[in-house]
Amino acid sequence: MQATKFRLLKAVALALVGALLNFAVFVFFYNRLATPFLLEEQRVANAGTIVAVVLPAFVVAAAAVAAVAWLVLGTRTSPPKH
Repeated sequence: MQATKFRLLKAVALALVGALLNFAVFVFFYNRLATPFLLEEQRVANAGTIVAVVLPAFVVAAAAVAAVAWLVLGTRTSPPKH
């Protein structure tokens, strides 16, 4: 039981780290590619949309990947020790 909780905690941590890294990459390239072509009011308007839509989408996607990995890796058995 304790091992399952630890595995679940690792999967949740992996999902959060993955989502934050994906969001950081997205924001970095958004600033490099799109910001020079936007007016200040457009940048301010887009910031709320990015945080409200893109960040939760990355969290959901990362959680789904971590859940699948947790399920797949949880079903494998350890090789016998010789």
